[in-house]
Amino acid sequence: MSYWWLAVKPASLVKIAVPALVGVCMGYAQTRVVDIGLLGCILIFVLAAQLAIVLLNDYADREADAVHAETFPQLIDPRVIPQRLIGKNKILLAGGGAALAALGSGGGVGVLYGREYGAYLATAGLLVFWLYSFPPVKLNYRGGGELLEAAGVGGILPLAGFYFYSGVLGDYPVYLTLPMLCYSLVSAMASGLKHEPADRHSGKKTACVLWGSVAVGWTILVLQGMAAGISVLGYILGWYGLPMLALGGIVPLLMAWINCGKRSDYRDLTRLGVYKKGLSRAAYMTSLGLVLHFLLFT
Repeated sequence: MSYWWLAVKPASLVKIAVPALVGVCMGYAQTRVVDIGLLGCILIFVLAAQLAIVLLNDYADREADAVHAETFPQLIDPRVIPQRLIGKNKILLAGGGAALAALGSGGGVGVLYGREYGAYLATAGLLVFWLYSFPPVKLNYRGGGELLEAAGVGGILPLAGFYFYSGVLGDYPVYLTLPMLCYSLVSAMASGLKHEPADRHSGKKTACVLWGSVAVGWTILVLQGMAAGISVLGYILGWYGLPMLALGGIVPLLMAWINCGKRSDYRDLTRLGVYKKGLSRAAYMTSLGLVLHFLLFT
């Protein structure tokens, strides 16, 4: 059982759950109705999507991960397939089952709650992941994988949460989610900092491989500034309330300024870990600002 716990990477659930939660809170702002059953269905979808993504991604990257573990062992977290802890076919079967569960739960919301596009949104989310990890497109290797990841995490997931809860698709206020979308791209780009030499060796064309870690660091800083700037501008224009001004604008700007000197890469893993934790905190602060705004100010 402990090997499966390692395989499903429970810590990564936050990365999937938070954007969906923001979308749900947006949907609640539309309806002002608390529906525990609907929340349960959405939770099942989020859990199934997370399991499908991490398991099938490990299956898709099994050969590159094996080379990574042998050539750069200090730069890779434990992986169950290269370490022969769980067979690749079992991972594929479990990941495929989770993908079917995500599709089924999306369709189930459609049937039970009249969300006719539920299955389509679930399919779109899994399709983005397929394009990222699997042939023939496999953008994780061809370049542009970070943009695709950000589109899925910061775009489709909040949209799905909003639609599943509200039942409204045409009125989705996408401009309100732009700060979170910026941080989704930040997260996608930052994840490559640790793996730059291994990704270069295995032929992945990540932003770090194509541009170098210094350029990626500056790009991340610009994206943080954009997210904070949109938050402040949104407050001025009346899009957001005070929580978003503080948690999405002022606090992340201060954190970016403090964190700027800690920027590093695979050559200093301790410093890189501190840097990435700072980015995660800023992202979660921004998401919390959005959640509080939708719950309290709309």
